[in-house]
Amino acid sequence: ATPVQVGVRSGPQPRPGVLPSAAPAGPDPRDGEIARLKEQLLRQTALVENLERELNALHRSQCGAGESPKSSDKLGRLRKACESKDEEIRGLTQEVEKLKKGFPQRASQHLHLPRSAAPTPSGNAARYHATVPTDPTDVRLEEFMSGITCPIRFHRINQGLYRFGATQVELEIVNQKLMARTDDGWNRGKLGPIERFIAQFEPIERDRFRLS
Repeated sequence: ATPVQVGVRSGPQPRPGVLPSAAPAGPDPRDGEIARLKEQLLRQTALVENLERELNALHRSQCGAGESPKSSDKLGRLRKACESKDEEIRGLTQEVEKLKKGFPQRASQHLHLPRSAAPTPSGNAARYHATVPTDPTDVRLEEFMSGITCPIRFHRINQGLYRFGATQVELEIVNQKLMARTDDGWNRGKLGPIERFIAQFEPIERDRFRLS
């Protein structure tokens, strides 16, 4: 008679010393909320860009044909619409950041910095090129970065909103000076000179990216 093997299972068996992988954790409901906010943020950003293009076109037509009361009113409405959308975008960005802080370990897994935000190789001086030539803040940032030897790059997120390495920062021109503000309590949440911002956060970003 043919001997019967007892306790042997058919199918592939795990290799000795290798534990079977655990079942993946279920989706965090906050991931869906973050995705929804990001999608809304992209839509608002696209609206602002369209408004800015219309605003620039109207401004050029005014310069060529002279300003009329009707065009002046339209220009004012467009400017207010841009400002309103900028406020909405800032609010959405803050909501996303708050949700990420609620579970920092998971959020860090989803943080993918764009290549343009990574530091330069070997710690060489980073250069910034204005992506929106009609934006005075963007142009001023290009001028500022051309005069220093900082290896950490700036990446433009939206009008007045940038990422310095992995740090999000708001930039604004006040009294002809480029000023910076962060949401982490630096400078008591107030605008401060960009030189002080660089002095404070460049060492932090160097350490984050293990630059000497």
